[in-house]
Amino acid sequence: MSFNLASILTESRIAHPDKPLCHTDEGATLTYADVDEASGRVATALLDLGLERGDRVAVQLPNVPEFLFTYFGALKAGLIVVPLNPLLKAPEIAHLSLIHI
Repeated sequence: MSFNLASILTESRIAHPDKPLCHTDEGATLTYADVDEASGRVATALLDLGLERGDRVAVQLPNVPEFLFTYFGALKAGLIVVPLNPLLKAPEIAHLSLIHI
């Protein structure tokens, strides 16, 4: 097994495609295959937007399935994920953009 998180997701999908990965508050269950497919679409979309390997992408989402799709999609695209607290206000985010991480 690889130690790359994006690869681990894909390898887990191959080994256990129908195994539940997460459950939503609405009662839906997402499998490894579901998350791998959705994150692949996000990866393609991010690259189509012009982002390149090594670029940073901030993700400001609460604990929802879309966070998983975006997080793994960005990793699959070779991007650096900068997760942001969803409770941050615009001035706080502006301050963070001045810090080189």
